[in-house]
Amino acid sequence: MAYTYDIRAMLRRFGVVTVMDVKGYETGNTPKLGSVIVWKHTKKSGGHVAFIEEIKSNGDLLVSMSGWNSFLFKTKTITKASGYVYSDYAVVGFIYPPVAFSSKT
Repeated sequence: MAYTYDIRAMLRRFGVVTVMDVKGYETGNTPKLGSVIVWKHTKKSGGHVAFIEEIKSNGDLLVSMSGWNSFLFKTKTITKASGYVYSDYAVVGFIYPPVAFSSKT
């Protein structure tokens, strides 16, 4: 699956790239457990992020997120079939944690 946005270029607008570069966080186009999924709004400026809590056997993602000036906390399943689209947000990519996470056994 190819994404049309450069995650570092998009996040540079929010001042995140400097932190990612200094800390050595890797980015990519493949979801990994514990990583941050980054979306860009398709109809206006801005974006959204969430943590990947679980990757289901079919590739769907269980994510946790909060919303500024809206909801405090929620979890949601984002489907692989949708291209990981969330509402009016298209996937930009993923920010990987500095340590590997493993699923529950």
